Amino acid sequence: MVLESHGFKRSHAYHYLCTKNDEDGNPIILVLYIDDMLLVGKKKSTLNGLKRQLNSPSSMKDIGEVEHILGMRLKRDRRKYTFILRKAHRKSARQI
Repeated sequence: MVLESHGFKRSHAYHYLCTKNDEDGNPIILVLYIDDMLLVGKKKSTLNGLKRQLNSPSSMKDIGEVEHILGMRLKRDRRKYTFILRKAHRKSARQI
């Protein structure tokens, strides 16, 4: 696995979840599902370097801070250093 070559360990419970620690011991969390990737960590410079490394073997598009992923709505509270996850409510589909 390419992520293991970058020091990530895959979760035994959730195969789409990988983790590692940065040079200061802070956790980096990577969630990968089909063609979506969520990368979470403390230092923006570390995350940017990791994104450059991961982009080398394939084409990757950075869409910035995430608000929705995998049916979840994410809200970041920078003052409290927390993420709030909520199930995203979908609008009803219209019949055609």
